[in-house]
Amino acid sequence: MKKILLTILLISSVFALPKLGDKAPTFFTKKLDGSSFFLSDSLEKKNPIVLSFFATWCGPCRIEIPILDSLSTVYKDTDFYLVNVSGLKQGNRTLKEDPKMVKEMINSLKTSIPVLMDKYGVAAEKYGALALPTTAIINPKGEIVYIHTGFAVGDEKEIISVLESNKKVKVEN
Repeated sequence: MKKILLTILLISSVFALPKLGDKAPTFFTKKLDGSSFFLSDSLEKKNPIVLSFFATWCGPCRIEIPILDSLSTVYKDTDFYLVNVSGLKQGNRTLKEDPKMVKEMINSLKTSIPVLMDKYGVAAEKYGALALPTTAIINPKGEIVYIHTGFAVGDEKEIISVLESNKKVKVEN
């Protein structure tokens, strides 16, 4: 009986979704330009980080991305990343993203935010981003301070509030 309970606890902790205050799960992926990206490297810079999980077929994502792009020009000490999610399951179908379509979408939205290609949906699973868009904000200590699924006009006010309260503290000598 103890073995069964221990097994259940271990399995549930592996599949537990992150909560506010949790350390941000790290991941590796390729960028749209083909270069490597390690979230752990970004966390070492101790800047706030915004991750927006999106797909080309997601209507609300097309509304959120230009707003995040505008915020990225205001919050220059915050690292913004768009995480293109492929491999999400919808019924019996697996939704795959074509990098060419992703590039077309990004160009049409005129955003300069780096795009990470989550080819197998691994990063999305770690952040519970199974519905899109999902936005997560990580503070300079590497803790999740905001996670939200969906986007409607006005949601940016909450994002701004979180970014304001989690600005990188500059240490002067």
